[in-house]
Amino acid sequence: PISTEEGFERLLTVPTPPVTATVTLDEIKAARLESEQIPLSKNGLAGIHEIRRSAAKLGIRISDRRWKQMIPVIRAAAWLDGATEIDKPQLGILVHGLWETAEERKKVVDMVLDVACPILRQVLELADQASEQLKIAKQSPKDKPTLEEAWSKIKSISMDMETIAEQPQNKKVA
Repeated sequence: PISTEEGFERLLTVPTPPVTATVTLDEIKAARLESEQIPLSKNGLAGIHEIRRSAAKLGIRISDRRWKQMIPVIRAAAWLDGATEIDKPQLGILVHGLWETAEERKKVVDMVLDVACPILRQVLELADQASEQLKIAKQSPKDKPTLEEAWSKIKSISMDMETIAEQPQNKKVA
């Protein structure tokens, strides 16, 4: 990292050399054609139906046109994952395309991750809980009972995360 403000300012103000493409237009076209061939599996389609039903229950209106527009995006995500078909994990990309308002964003993330990656949803929820406890502790730095309670809850959250990480289906194969 740059340690002086002058050096940092120089970095920001010195002309930047032109960006050169490392991917050719032909390669992009080929990738697009390949991604268009990735089929939507029955399991992937079932996941889309689950998300669609959840959105309706939450009062989030997602037009049929939006769903249609998201299919090439899902295919591109599947292609980037190296997937041979669209399955539930590839639906995670929908967290970026199904909300319209800031109020809808958290609900969309939760409902999509419930289907696409339930473990990630659990971990994010635990992280939110830990963040909330940290905020409580920072607001009462001299209140020992509050600090002890927040610390106790953070330790419990940490143990929950460790339990999730130890589950065989969540361990990465090296």
